[in-house]
Amino acid sequence: MLFRSMLLYLRSLPAFLRRERNFSLFLAASVFGNVLMAIAPFVTDSASRSLHISDAEIGSYSLVLLAVTTAANIGLGWIGDRAGYIPVLVGGCLSGVAAMGAGLLGLATANGLVFYGVFALLGIYNSAFLLASLTIVTEFGTQEERPTFIALTSLVLAPVAIVMPLAGAVVADAFGYGGIFLGTGLCLCVAAALFVLTVRDPRQTAPA
Repeated sequence: MLFRSMLLYLRSLPAFLRRERNFSLFLAASVFGNVLMAIAPFVTDSASRSLHISDAEIGSYSLVLLAVTTAANIGLGWIGDRAGYIPVLVGGCLSGVAAMGAGLLGLATANGLVFYGVFALLGIYNSAFLLASLTIVTEFGTQEERPTFIALTSLVLAPVAIVMPLAGAVVADAFGYGGIFLGTGLCLCVAAALFVLTVRDPRQTAPA
C-alpha cells in the first residue's frame, strides 16, 4: 500500500511542476547558478598547479573565503528579509561571474594576488546561494506542499553536484582551467538572466 502511494506521488510530480511554473523556472535558474558551487575546487587547484602557489598562501585564500562568506551572510540576510531572495541570488550570480573573470585575469597574468579577489568574490557567491537557495524554497506554495518543493529542489540539484566536477575535469583536460572559468561564467550569466526575467518573487505569488 505504501509502495503504491509512493508511485502515485512520483507520477504526480510532472503535473505538479507544470502547475507550479514559477517554481520550475526557479529550478532551471538554480541548476545554472549552482554550477560554480560544484566546480569551486578547481579554483584552488588552478592557483596551486598553474601558478605554483604555496600551501600557506592557499590557506590564506581559504581564510579570505571564510571571512567574506561570514560577513556577507549578515548583509545578504538583511537584504533577503526586506527585498526577497531573488535579488540575493542575482547578486550571487554576478559575484560568481566577477570571480571567474578575475580568475581568468589571474591565470593570464600569473599573479597570485589576484586570487585574493577571486576568493573574496566566491565568498559573496557562497553566502548568497547557501543562504538563499533553500530559504526561498520555503516561500513557494502552501505549507502542506512545502516538503514537495524542498524534495524536488534537492532532487534536481543533486545531479549538478555529481556531474559538473566530472565535466570540469574533461574541460580542464581539453581547454585548461581558463575553459572552466569561462564556461562557469557563462552559466552564471544565464542563471542571472533567468532569475531576473522569468522568476517572480514567491512572496508575491504564493497563497496566504
